[in-house]
Amino acid sequence: MIQCGAVLAVLLVFWKRVGELLRGWRQPASRNGLLKLVAAFALTAAGGLVVKKLGWALTRESRAGGVGHPDRGVLFIVVEAWLRGRPRHDEVSWPTAIAVGVAQLLAGVFPGASRSGATILVALLFGVSRPAATEFSFLLGIPTLLATGAFEILTALHHGTAAAEHWGHVAPGRPWPR
Repeated sequence: MIQCGAVLAVLLVFWKRVGELLRGWRQPASRNGLLKLVAAFALTAAGGLVVKKLGWALTRESRAGGVGHPDRGVLFIVVEAWLRGRPRHDEVSWPTAIAVGVAQLLAGVFPGASRSGATILVALLFGVSRPAATEFSFLLGIPTLLATGAFEILTALHHGTAAAEHWGHVAPGRPWPR
């Protein structure tokens, strides 16, 4: 739920690009970009629902969750060093969009993994330039984080646990001790 605040920050930074994509949906380049975002999101959403339905989740204490913290900075350094001098492009291809969707899904399964870090790294590995990889990752985060927040709220309402939530603590975007 707290991630919905991050969406607002992304919208403030990328509002022009979001507007271009939405207003220009009839233009082939904008439509293509939107469709790639929709495909990556759909893959993540469908996979996330399957994972949730199967009840498969790693606990925050699991050893697998540890890969999200200390190693992600090192991964960026290693990937950037490996890619140094290699050609990069600003176009997110269809295979890249699908791979980014899978990376986002995997980041959601592993506690402590960074959604944006995973998606940017995968796009970089597919030869996308750093600015284009970052933009695609953050634009993809908009529907992903909003849908996740909405899903969690609806689940809480359905199971009757929403009343027990401290919404005054959630609203400012930070968890407070109970």
